[in-house]
Amino acid sequence: DDGPPDEYENKGVTWQLRPPQFVKKDQRTAARQPPTLNKGDIRVNTIDRMFDYLLPDDLLEFIVNKSNAKLLGSNAIDRKITVPELKQWWGYALAASLHTGITLEKLWSDTPIPESVMPPPMFGQHGMIWKRFKRIRGVMSFGASDPAALEQDPWAFVRPLVDKFNEAREAKFNPGWLITMDESMCAWRGQEGEGNIAKCPKVSFVPRKPEPLGVELKTTADALSGVMIRLEICEGKKRHCDQEWYDEYGHTTATSLRLVKPWFGTNRVVAGDSWFASVKLANALAGYGLHFIGDIKTNKAQFCGDALELATGVEQGDWAVYSTDLKLGSNKTIPIYAVSARRSTVVHKFVATCGTTLPGNNQRIYEEGDDSDTPEAASVDAVVQTCKRKCPRVLNDYTLAQPAIDRHNRYRQFILGLEKRIHTNQFSMRFGTTIFGMMFTDAFFAHKYWNDPTADFKAEMGKLAYRLMHNPDLPATKSATAPKVSRKRSGSPNSDCSADGESHVLCKLVDLPGFQGYNQQRCSWCGSRTVWCCATCSVAPFDLVPLCRDVFRHKGKGVTRRLCHSKHREEPLVFPKGRAGPQLGGAKRRRTSGSSSSPSVEETHEVSDDSDSGSDSES
Repeated sequence: DDGPPDEYENKGVTWQLRPPQFVKKDQRTAARQPPTLNKGDIRVNTIDRMFDYLLPDDLLEFIVNKSNAKLLGSNAIDRKITVPELKQWWGYALAASLHTGITLEKLWSDTPIPESVMPPPMFGQHGMIWKRFKRIRGVMSFGASDPAALEQDPWAFVRPLVDKFNEAREAKFNPGWLITMDESMCAWRGQEGEGNIAKCPKVSFVPRKPEPLGVELKTTADALSGVMIRLEICEGKKRHCDQEWYDEYGHTTATSLRLVKPWFGTNRVVAGDSWFASVKLANALAGYGLHFIGDIKTNKAQFCGDALELATGVEQGDWAVYSTDLKLGSNKTIPIYAVSARRSTVVHKFVATCGTTLPGNNQRIYEEGDDSDTPEAASVDAVVQTCKRKCPRVLNDYTLAQPAIDRHNRYRQFILGLEKRIHTNQFSMRFGTTIFGMMFTDAFFAHKYWNDPTADFKAEMGKLAYRLMHNPDLPATKSATAPKVSRKRSGSPNSDCSADGESHVLCKLVDLPGFQGYNQQRCSWCGSRTVWCCATCSVAPFDLVPLCRDVFRHKGKGVTRRLCHSKHREEPLVFPKGRAGPQLGGAKRRRTSGSSSSPSVEETHEVSDDSDSGSDSES
C-alpha cells in the first residue's frame, strides 16, 4: 500500500530504488566488435567451403578409423570407408533430409513416384548405391565402445563429437561482443541405459521444448551470426557433481561458467535465459572478466524481484531500476542493477552488469514465433517488426541475443529435420546426426553472415549436399545406376556384366560378415534351400538375398535347368520369392536316427552343396 521500498534486502544484498533512467553510463567501454574467422588465406566464399572450414580438422578421419573396425572388406558393400566417401555419405544424408515424403530406399529408384509431378530422385547416379549407404549407416562409430571405456565414461562413444566440435570452434571462430546461452535437444525415444551404444545414457524430458524427449544440450552461440560455438551434454546429477566449479558454485552457475570459459577476460557480454540467470552468475562472470544480462524467474536468491515488480508502472513498456554493489574480492566491487519491463500484464525482471537504462529503441517482436520455438514457426523465417512498446537500451541488447539459439534449433530440427530423416535404433547414430545437423546449420548462418545476406536455407543446403556428394577427393567412378547392358551371357559368377553394372557374385551365407542363423535359406527366385547368397546385395544379418547357383542336370531323359543367379543378375531388384529377413531361421533339418545333436559345420556345408539342386538330403 505504501508503494515500493526504497531499500530491499535479500540474503545479505541490499538493493536501492533508483529512477528509471538512473544508469546513464555503460560499465562496458570496449567496442562492440563483430565476429571474425581465423581463416588466414583460406577461401570461404561458398557454402561448401564454409562447411569445410568450420568442420573439425580430424573429425572425419577419426570416424573412418572407428567405423572401419566393423568392416571386413570382403565385398563391395563391406569394403573399408575412406574420408572422401564418408563426406559423400553425409552429402547423401543431407540431400535425403531435403527430399521428404518417400522412404529412403525409394530415393535410389529410377521410376517415377506415383501421383507426383516430380521426377524420380535417382540418388544412385551420384556415386553411391543404396546398399552401401545403408551399410555405412549401420557401422558408423564416433568413439570408444568397449566395455572398459563405457564403464569409465558412459558417454565415451559420442563424447569425441562434442570435444572436437568445441575445440574447432574455439580455434577457428572469434565470437562478437555478444554471446548467448540456451538449450538444444537431441531427440530420442529409444531405450535408456549405460554400457550400450544403442541406448542413451541419460534421457531428459523438457516440456517447454518442441522435441521434449531426448538428450538435453547446454549450448552457447554467437548472437550476431547465429553460429553455435560451444556444447555440453547434460549427463545427470551423478556426473555433474564431478565437473568443474560444481563444489564452488553449484550446478547451474558451474555449467554457465564452463559454457563461456574460452572467452574469460575478453570483456564480452553474456546473455542467458531464466535457467542460467542469477545474481550469483553475474557476480562470478564479473570476476572472470565478462558482463552479463539475464532474465530472472526462478533463481531469486539475492535478487529484488518483489520490490522491482511493485516499482514498475502500469503502462506497456514501463520499467523500474534497483541497483547495488557486489564484492569481487580484494576489496573490489562492481555495480550491478536490476531492471524490469512490463509486457501486457506480466512484469519481466532482469539483472545486468552492463548497458544503460536510458530509453532505447521500441521493443522488437518476432511475429512468426521467433521466441516460441514452435514447429509452426519453423516453416518461414521470423519477420522482425517494431511495436510501440518502449524499452530501455539494455533490454535491446538482450532482445538481440535471446532468439539466436532458438532460431538455430528450428532450422536444424524442423526445416532440415536430419534426425527425423535418418532413422536409426542406435543412439550413437542419432547423436551423430544431431551434431552434423548443427554443423550444416552453422555453415549456413556463417555463409549468410559473411557472404550472402539473402541466402535461402534449403537452396544452400541443396548446394552443400550436391558438393559433398561430388567432393573432388572421390576417385573417378562410373555412375552407380548407369545401365550396363552386355550381349555376353551373364551366368558366370566371375563375369562383370549385369543389368545395373554390379558384379553380383555369390558367396556362402556363413562367409557373409555379421551373418547369424541357419546355414541354409530359401532362394529369392525359386524358393529352394541354398547356402549361397548375392555378396553385393546381401547385408547381414537382416537383409539377405539367398540364391541358387546356375545348374544343368540330366534326370532320365530330361534336363533340369536352374538359372536363379543369372536371373538375379538380369533383374537385381526382382525377388519373386521374397528376401530373407528379419527371421534368421532357414531350412528345418530332420534328426538322424540315434542322434539329436545338430550337424557340424563341415557336415552342413557338404549337405548344402547338394541342396542347390533342390534335393531334400538329410543332414
